[in-house]
Amino acid sequence: AVVSTQSTGTEDRGMDAEERVYDPYITKDDEGNPILLMMYNQDRDNYAIEGGTLEQLVELLYSGNAPDADYIQTFLLGYKMFMQPEELMSMLISKFEESEDYPVDVSEMVKLRLTNILTQWIERVWVDFHYSDVMKEKVDRFNDLISSEH
Repeated sequence: AVVSTQSTGTEDRGMDAEERVYDPYITKDDEGNPILLMMYNQDRDNYAIEGGTLEQLVELLYSGNAPDADYIQTFLLGYKMFMQPEELMSMLISKFEESEDYPVDVSEMVKLRLTNILTQWIERVWVDFHYSDVMKEKVDRFNDLISSEH
């Protein structure tokens, strides 16, 4: 669980955007270990994700106030560099199941976002599912979870 975020604080020292280009914004876990690294993006005047733990990167797909469409697309096109499709699908299923423990409004939002992520994944990277019986079974499992909601 994320308990705090830290910035190097250059924005507080009156530095302009060019000086903040290499200003890291680091999210830390309960023990204070860095788990998510974001770097300042001068063109967009915000922070861009540079790295993080596997769990944190997957969580960014469905958490927050609004899903980041660019992040979702980039993640789905490049995730196989650091994990297998079966692992990602298992994480999405697990998060769908865990969301039952959340307040109703949060649970519904997480489930909807997870369903949308899976839909985009199947549409954009269909080959991950087409040749894998394991992935087809996992999609069936996800569909069963959705069906049991109604």
